[in-house]
Amino acid sequence: MQTRANQKRSFKLIFVAVPFLLLLSAAFVQAQIQDRPKPGPEQKKLEVFVGEWNYEGSLSDTPLGPGGKFAGKQTARMILDGLFLESGGEDKGIYGGKEIVYKGVSIQWFDPSTKTYLDHGYDNDGFAGKGVTTLTGNTWTSTGTQTDRKGKIYKSKSSTTFSSDGKTRTTKTELSADDGKTWMPWYELTMKKVSK
Repeated sequence: MQTRANQKRSFKLIFVAVPFLLLLSAAFVQAQIQDRPKPGPEQKKLEVFVGEWNYEGSLSDTPLGPGGKFAGKQTARMILDGLFLESGGEDKGIYGGKEIVYKGVSIQWFDPSTKTYLDHGYDNDGFAGKGVTTLTGNTWTSTGTQTDRKGKIYKSKSSTTFSSDGKTRTTKTELSADDGKTWMPWYELTMKKVSK
């Protein structure tokens, strides 16, 4: 059983220790904030994608279904202190012979260990994609895989080229259903920047 004197000593210890711990944790948090990564030149290059874009394009006939045309809008922004690019798009078009509203999201970032840009993307048709992208001049070249909702994996490769003013970009993408032995056109699209 604690005596009154012991209780007073405990209160004094708590009274002294708590402010000390708060100061210590504030210093720790401040040190973490100062050590946080900042966007470098590689992340700044991703900013060419930022803004609202209107786009239109066409799908070719592939094992995924018959081709068709589509048109829609994409919005892209830098997130998480400017370290990642988040893009989301929605369009209406003919996919696999049916008119649907297509929605997709993706995240892209620079991987310092490989000196490439990595990306993951997902859509409302159940596809999950991942890829590796390199930049040469004003052309972004990607290779990756797309997994459909049934688990079938396709390889893809694409190139996106920006106009000199950065307000237009064109993308051509190819698809392989046999692990890269043969390639076929998948889709082409042109995007025009509406606003930053």
